[in-house]
Amino acid sequence: MYDAKTPRAVGKALRETCGKRRPGWESGPAIGRHRQPCVRSEQHSGDHRDGLGQTWAQCHTQPIPAEEPISEARATFLAECAEFEATLLRKAEWRAIDAKLTALLRRQHDGDTSELTRQRVQRLEALQAALCGSPEALAGVAPSVRPLRA
Repeated sequence: MYDAKTPRAVGKALRETCGKRRPGWESGPAIGRHRQPCVRSEQHSGDHRDGLGQTWAQCHTQPIPAEEPISEARATFLAECAEFEATLLRKAEWRAIDAKLTALLRRQHDGDTSELTRQRVQRLEALQAALCGSPEALAGVAPSVRPLRA
């Protein structure tokens, strides 16, 4: 027999459940067993339990403390670290550009006279000029376009 109060009771019970999911889905989608939320009451004690009857331990997380003011010495140190990291990234980018440019120049030396290779060399040389402190060099470089094949 149908009871009109049953759907309301089910809806209320669903709204008042814990709803926590298994740990491990935070960095991606909740797939498989991580998708099933805990169906126990909000203030339950003990392990969590999903609708399939599987249980997992409660993870008590500590609240993140408020950030303390940073001292001037610490701020200087962090700025130096950021500058050092930026320098390392620029060097890595330079090496990658240099390797690509060397390969393209070798191809040109071996007889590659295509427009695409010339445009790539021009673009990489402009990137190197920008890394050396001349970002206006990038303004004069048109994006390379691959020719359509018939």
